[in-house]
Amino acid sequence: MIRVTIRHRPARELCVDLESRPSAFWWGDKTTAEITAFGWKWADEKRVGTMLLQPDGSFLKDDGLSLACDDAYQRFVGELSAAWLVYGHNIRKFDLPLLNAGLMRRELPVLPRLLTCDTLRDYPKRKDMSASLENLAKNHGLPGGKKHMGTADWERANRLTADGMAETRKRVVSDVLLQERLRARAGERGYLSEPKVWEP
Repeated sequence: MIRVTIRHRPARELCVDLESRPSAFWWGDKTTAEITAFGWKWADEKRVGTMLLQPDGSFLKDDGLSLACDDAYQRFVGELSAAWLVYGHNIRKFDLPLLNAGLMRRELPVLPRLLTCDTLRDYPKRKDMSASLENLAKNHGLPGGKKHMGTADWERANRLTADGMAETRKRVVSDVLLQERLRARAGERGYLSEPKVWEP
């Protein structure tokens, strides 16, 4: 008799965040947008991965290596596709649609269906209470904070200057870490609804 050992991969959870800049006027004051920073962290790892847009259109990884734009998008989609659950703050209305738009602009395959937890959209209904990431984190007394960037900081970041993108990296990393803590605390309190499938 032959014995077969079946190894199951653990169900891994991925926290994500994107930063973007306005790209062109669309209608009225509305602008299109492009991604300037990818941020992600696996729940079972300590490292926050980042990729930052450079003036030549490539993306700089946190290990100092550069990726062509299409390769960076596909690398990030690969991370998402490998996750059992993808979570973040307002990801179903902001991050995932923004990423999908970037993929379509580059004529790349769109995102697959993803099981998601959204720490904004899955939070209980409320009235006269801010549900910003920063406010919810402070309300729960969570350690760490959101990296603040003033208008001048965003202008430097949107011009893709070295110092501006250094601030952007701090911002996307702080958001990922704060989102992770918020999800853990809100989950402990029973505040989050069941995960939902996001359709591209």
